[in-house]
Amino acid sequence: MSKGTPFDPRTMPLEGLRLIEASAGTGKTFSLAGLYLRLLVEQRLTVREILVMTFTRAATQELRERIRARLVAAARIATDPAIADPDHPEDALTLDILAASDDERPALARRLRDAAARMDEATISTIHGFAQQAAADNAFDGGLPFDRGEQVDDTALFRETAADYWRSQTIGEPTARANAFLQLWSSPETLFDALRPALQQPHVILAGPDQATIQAQTDTVRQRWQTEGDALRDLLLRAEAEGALLKSGDLHKAVETHGGMDAVVTLLDHGIAGTTAGHVALPGWLADLGDPTGVRKHIKKAAADKWCQPHSLPLTGELAALQPLGRLAALRDALATVRTESLRRKRDRRQFSFADMIEALHDAITDPDGGDHLAAALHETWPWALVDEFQDTDPLQYAILQRIYRGRDRGGLLMIGDPKQAIYAFRGGDVFAYLDAARDADGCYHLDTNFRSTGDVLRAVQTIFETPGDDAFLIPGIHFQAVKAGRRDGDRVIRLDGNTLPAMTIWPFDGSDDRKGTTEDTLMEATVTRIHALLHTPATVTTDDGADAPVRPRDIAVLVNTNQQATAAQQALSRRGIAAVCLHQASVFTSDEALDVLRVLRAAATPADESSLRAALATPLFGYRLSGLIALTEDEGAWQALVERFQAAHERWHRHGVLAMLQPLLQAAAPRLLTLDDGERRMTNYLQLGELLQNASGETFGMSGLIQWLDDARNNPDRSETGEAEQLRLESDDALVRIATVHKVKGLQYRIVFLPFAPFLGATGAPDKPPLAFHDDQHRACLDYGVADAAGPAIRERRAEAIRLLYVALTRAEQACYLPWGTATGVENGALAWLLHGPDGATPDHWSRARKTPDWLAPETVESRLQELAGRAGDAIAVEPLPEPMPAGQRLPLPPPPEGGPRGDTIASRPDWSVYSFSRLVSGSRHATNTAGADDEAPDPERAEPAPQQIELRGPQFGTAIHDMLEAMDFATWPLPGATTNAHHDWMAGHLRNAGIALPERPAPLLDAVGGMLSRTVHAPLPETGPLASIPHAHQRREMEFFLGLSGSQVAAVIDRLSAAGYATALPADRRAQTLRGLMHGFIDLIVAVDGRYYIVDYKTNDLGAHALAYQSDGLQTAVRHGHYDLQYLIYTLALHRHLDRSLPGYDPAEHLGGVHYLFVRGMTGEDAAGVFTDRPPADLILALDRLFAGEEAA
Repeated sequence: MSKGTPFDPRTMPLEGLRLIEASAGTGKTFSLAGLYLRLLVEQRLTVREILVMTFTRAATQELRERIRARLVAAARIATDPAIADPDHPEDALTLDILAASDDERPALARRLRDAAARMDEATISTIHGFAQQAAADNAFDGGLPFDRGEQVDDTALFRETAADYWRSQTIGEPTARANAFLQLWSSPETLFDALRPALQQPHVILAGPDQATIQAQTDTVRQRWQTEGDALRDLLLRAEAEGALLKSGDLHKAVETHGGMDAVVTLLDHGIAGTTAGHVALPGWLADLGDPTGVRKHIKKAAADKWCQPHSLPLTGELAALQPLGRLAALRDALATVRTESLRRKRDRRQFSFADMIEALHDAITDPDGGDHLAAALHETWPWALVDEFQDTDPLQYAILQRIYRGRDRGGLLMIGDPKQAIYAFRGGDVFAYLDAARDADGCYHLDTNFRSTGDVLRAVQTIFETPGDDAFLIPGIHFQAVKAGRRDGDRVIRLDGNTLPAMTIWPFDGSDDRKGTTEDTLMEATVTRIHALLHTPATVTTDDGADAPVRPRDIAVLVNTNQQATAAQQALSRRGIAAVCLHQASVFTSDEALDVLRVLRAAATPADESSLRAALATPLFGYRLSGLIALTEDEGAWQALVERFQAAHERWHRHGVLAMLQPLLQAAAPRLLTLDDGERRMTNYLQLGELLQNASGETFGMSGLIQWLDDARNNPDRSETGEAEQLRLESDDALVRIATVHKVKGLQYRIVFLPFAPFLGATGAPDKPPLAFHDDQHRACLDYGVADAAGPAIRERRAEAIRLLYVALTRAEQACYLPWGTATGVENGALAWLLHGPDGATPDHWSRARKTPDWLAPETVESRLQELAGRAGDAIAVEPLPEPMPAGQRLPLPPPPEGGPRGDTIASRPDWSVYSFSRLVSGSRHATNTAGADDEAPDPERAEPAPQQIELRGPQFGTAIHDMLEAMDFATWPLPGATTNAHHDWMAGHLRNAGIALPERPAPLLDAVGGMLSRTVHAPLPETGPLASIPHAHQRREMEFFLGLSGSQVAAVIDRLSAAGYATALPADRRAQTLRGLMHGFIDLIVAVDGRYYIVDYKTNDLGAHALAYQSDGLQTAVRHGHYDLQYLIYTLALHRHLDRSLPGYDPAEHLGGVHYLFVRGMTGEDAAGVFTDRPPADLILALDRLFAGEEAA
């Protein structure tokens, strides 16, 4: 594959198949958004006509937001080009793209504004989402199912079907055939384990001769066995009789297992006769009898020579060769049956998996009869497709895209990605699909400027990857692509004790004499020592604005290979007083906190059960020790008080849900737990578990069902791939060193990167045992079950992926990277061994098991190679001694406690974990209330006197009364204005008095006015929903209580994102400094469902003044902005979004969220839009807010 030409988004032809290689840090999303803008401007496409695909849901939302922002900015520049900064890359590109348009600027600006407003209609999805939509839109023409039914994970069904197949081959079959099959797979589980690697790849090829060839060989051997088999039978029987069997050999073990050599010989006959499907099934020991070395594994030395005579073992060579072929043929038969039967069962059960969507679309679009028509229809819908992260695609996905876009006279397909970062083979990604696309493309390009790393970091990485020559990545067509730095190095440096740190520091080490595991410990301790120095010794880092700032923990990342290494790294740092956060994908159900919550649930479900109550009290949530529990049981009053507390928890669970029950327990435990080193981790886990339980409560039956659900989740954490909701969340990471596996950090960047375990990357888990995964010369994915001699290619591909992982790890560094290298057990099989010592003798397709260190890895050779490396890199690489471990007990000094007392005294000492309301968020008061109507503002004394028809009552008490009445009333039967009766008056008077309002002596005029206000509120024709009185009660949800989990959300990041979209622009500056961690609690006045959409209705009793204009559009906009109600209804919409996401099948926020109606009831006339403020926030904004509230960084 050619490295291509430098990519210019201004000039790349907008036609055909185009492939862009985007090396790490080169602005892939910037380029993609620019091309999207070009398609809108130059080709005059609409957002509905451009298909954008990537490979995760989070990435689709980021792309949608980035493209929307680019279009908004382009519209502004089209309106006023003077606001553009020609030196800013985005502005410069936008100016050039706009200049190429012949449209009048006002019309172009309108078109771009319209495109930005319609981004919710754009198809920006995962590849599976595209397949699902393509199937739904073309079900009839494409022969695809209209409704696929329930989405399921294939694993359980494959296991079920494999077990049924196993039983069909062993139960009810003749003994001989059943015995033959049992020699292949002794249980359903062993069969499933053998099939699993092939089942995970829908179109993988089981390498080896075809079935006809295997059958011909089998028939020949069977015929000879009939005439020549007696000699081997006799030899085996004599070996037993003469005591010639080695007890350590598998043949002797088979004799013992089956009760004698007679039985073993019978099983051999059965195996050669074959299974029900006709496949031979021969024991493993038989293969050893074909050569002298193998014979000596089973026969004693004195008798072995006789066995090894050429005439002594007739047919053993042929039988040994036939053994793996028989197993392969049986595997192919089992695989085909299990796949076909699993698909049939899914159809019968109306189920489907992600893989099924892709397979169905692929089969339909490549069908000789209807495929052309389907491909043309999809091309007509989306003339252009932009595919991000294309290196993560697979052959089926590429075949679908190629079928749609190749050879068309209009439109095209743009694929952008980086084969050097193809690290997700375990998810189905296949870098060879990228290479096929490179072969087929009408043009190949590459991005040539890195905007992430300094020039010295780029030079250091380039030096490493150029050491073995052009074959660094081991796969033809994947080359290292040198790039230039987009920033000046002098503007971004790190200094330690006044000395500038090199871009890459390599630490040589000699672990040849270390016991297993000690080398990793030594390297981690060296890493801790240097991190301690960076944080404790005067060290500065140049920030993006050019200022020097102290190195912060969050500037530092420790990248590891496995989750176990991540945990070990966190513990090593913790021992030295350095707080760190792990970004990994372990399930929260495996945490200790999951057991704590389970015990609390059991106690809350049965408060009278003394044993359950004691178990709950012993958890960290309550913190009772054994002595305290004994004292409690002896104090009847204290014990009864705790029983009553759990009875109250039981009632709250029953009335308001499990999260509402757990919330006060978490709030009470927070001050004590947050004083612990891992307290934040624990609180994060508790909160996450509470949300998972709340989500699951809609799918389980009662308290006992929810308890069983959590117990099952704890006992089966690996029941499927850990879902995003179940992955352990981050603690607050602002002041924490980051720790992550390399798989987790693709797309991220850090100022300083440590790779303590890089020497072992790719050095574990020998890939030379069947089944071996490799690709043939046609780039087809293959599995070798021991017949294709594929060990060399499989090892090379496995090592190639480790090299790509190392590339990802090294390219995360912005300014500095630390990399150890040296001698230790097994490192000769790792990625670094090939990259650094390819010229010294390292081989890429051999797996070493030798105990002796190879000559090319001797300490003196390592030192020489590293010095040569540093010499070629100039000042970019420094070779320094491995830092000595810190003295035992030395820790990083803790920062001083916050002003007002030591950490953990009260909730107030940790203002970053609490329960928030909207009022508290905008006011900053810890005591702000959630009472309905409490945020309705008091009248402004400067306003004009109210008109006679206005109600004199104002303030939160009146607001509470109106909210209570609207919550309690029947909208449909409430009379029209002027028709309220004495009964209505009495009812309203009761509510007013309950709110603490004293009525006048003659209350009728006031009650008439209140009744009219209520009438106008419920009978006014609201946009899209119509009057509240027309909505059936079953389609209303009043006063919905919600708890939103907050995982370290930065208010500034939230407000910045909202402000960019025109919301929350009036929040006081001092409120932006908050960090939200805990729960956001509130009540939504009313939710209504109309025509499949869900709308939020909120009542406001604010007095906006006497003039009617105050309740028209501009006045309402001012009131909403002044009261921060836009932030309020965004929070409400987020709460509704999370509720619908877990409870509404097929939920789509763009389709199902209808928007908000804020009813300023004083100004409503009942006839027009007066007093009615309506908005529908964009769905992608709500999704972004969801991520920000979950503690994720802003896109």
